[in-house]
Amino acid sequence: VACGLAVDAKVDEVAASPELRSLISAALLTHNVTHPASSSRVGRAILIAAPPSAEAGEINEKGYLNQRVALGRRADLVRLLFQEDAAGAVISL
Repeated sequence: VACGLAVDAKVDEVAASPELRSLISAALLTHNVTHPASSSRVGRAILIAAPPSAEAGEINEKGYLNQRVALGRRADLVRLLFQEDAAGAVISL
C-alpha cells in the first residue's frame, strides 16, 4: 500500500492523495534544481485521473500524444492549471 492508499483504490482517489501529491511535488522540486532553465523547469502540475484516449484521437497511430487534440479535449484542465485560486487541484512549486 503506497501513500496510505488501499491496493484497490480508484484512480481519482490516487490522484487526490495528499501523500502522493507531496511525493510528486518533492520529485518535481528535485527536477527543477537540476533543470533550472525556464524551458525545462516545472512550475505547476495537475494529476489527471483519465489517461489520453486513442479513441478520441489524443494518441496517434504511432503511439504519440496529439497535443492539439489533448489540449482541446482538456481545455478546462489547462485553464485550471493557470488559475491563481486553483490550489486544491494544482500542485504549485
